[in-house]
Amino acid sequence: MKTIGALLITFAVGMACAGQDKTDFSGTWKLNPAQSRMGDRRGPEDAGGPDSTMRPPRFAGDPGRPGMGGGLMTITQKGDQLIIERTMKSRSGEDRTVRETLTLDGKECINDSRMGEKSSVCKWSADGKTLTVESLQVFNRDGHSREMRTVDVYSREGDQLIVESTRDTPRGERKTRMVYDKN
Repeated sequence: MKTIGALLITFAVGMACAGQDKTDFSGTWKLNPAQSRMGDRRGPEDAGGPDSTMRPPRFAGDPGRPGMGGGLMTITQKGDQLIIERTMKSRSGEDRTVRETLTLDGKECINDSRMGEKSSVCKWSADGKTLTVESLQVFNRDGHSREMRTVDVYSREGDQLIVESTRDTPRGERKTRMVYDKN
């Protein structure tokens, strides 16, 4: 009996420790545009050129970054839940916050946005150091719908958060590497 009890305790402690080995992405993060690669969102003749990290400012105070994720990003990670809040500038220069709640247990989760529904599934790497989020977003506009598949890979390098994304867009595949510093 003592042997079975000892084995159960060892198993329980091992399982608890295994859950702690996963990277914690919690914190408030600020984009580091100098280390980020935003991909080519424009044509090669446009300001910034192919794979530029920046674009010309649109308004006073605009840091000259593409719209997705250029402001602060706050991540709260508790148990099997990850909440990501991104603050970015709208086209008119106003702050806008987008919130996404993901489950880290491998089950599908759905988030609604002003552009349509987004379905995501998260998967940890075997070593628990990276988190891959595979998403399908359905955009509905003017009676038409289209899909965009995205794969985001979250990892940490010291005090930096790295988000490497691959998106299938109507203009082809787009890859970005966003580097965030702890704020």
